[in-house]
Amino acid sequence: MLLLNGILMMGVTIMKIAIYDSNSIDCQDLCHSIQEFCDQICLMVSIDTFNEINCLYDKVKQDIQGYHIYFINIQKNDPSSLKLIKEMKQSSPNCQIIMTSQVKEYAVDGFFYQVSDYLLKPIQHKQIRRSLYRCFNELKEEFRSIEVISKRVSMRIFLKDIQYVEIYGRTCEICTTQGIITTNISMNKMEQLLDCPCFLRCHRSYMINMNYIHKIEQSKIYLDSFTSIPLSQRHQTQIKEAYHKYILEAS
Repeated sequence: MLLLNGILMMGVTIMKIAIYDSNSIDCQDLCHSIQEFCDQICLMVSIDTFNEINCLYDKVKQDIQGYHIYFINIQKNDPSSLKLIKEMKQSSPNCQIIMTSQVKEYAVDGFFYQVSDYLLKPIQHKQIRRSLYRCFNELKEEFRSIEVISKRVSMRIFLKDIQYVEIYGRTCEICTTQGIITTNISMNKMEQLLDCPCFLRCHRSYMINMNYIHKIEQSKIYLDSFTSIPLSQRHQTQIKEAYHKYILEAS
């Protein structure tokens, strides 16, 4: 948990950025510019720098989702960076990649691979700002959140961290990956707050995040955490259809 601007943040999402540039000075300059900009907008950021493409390649092979944004430098007559970008886009089309280079000739490749931006060196601060905002807009679902009052403290919770919500009367328990948060709110109000395709009301007292569903049985829904949630018998068919539709659209 983190206290930011008077709001207690649960499950804080840190923007993770990777920079590859064989020129260590350019790499560090870009790192400092990104850090400075993120500090200005009060965004927590973690930046890893790579001076060898193989090191970044190994990292991506382990987990392409390990970073939110990639800055990858393209050098003339060196196809290794373009090869990496091609593989990244094939395995994860929505990954945010910003190409940097001293030459314009690879801009067509950037367009072909649908990268977020193409920056020519020397890179200006305003260009970095524009590129990051473009990526932030694409990543906004990752950072969607709600704000609730719990024990007289204002708390911000990222939607992606909410597993399910249970409401009895006006008492609401929000079960997150970080723990349970109790607040006073009605089911109707909670449905308005959780206005996101991944949330489904499966019972008069429960809403679930379908991203955490492990399996659905006759009268219960089991989450990845092995928690069982009651399934409305009256609306069982509609609930299962809604889940199957969500899975198909998300795949």
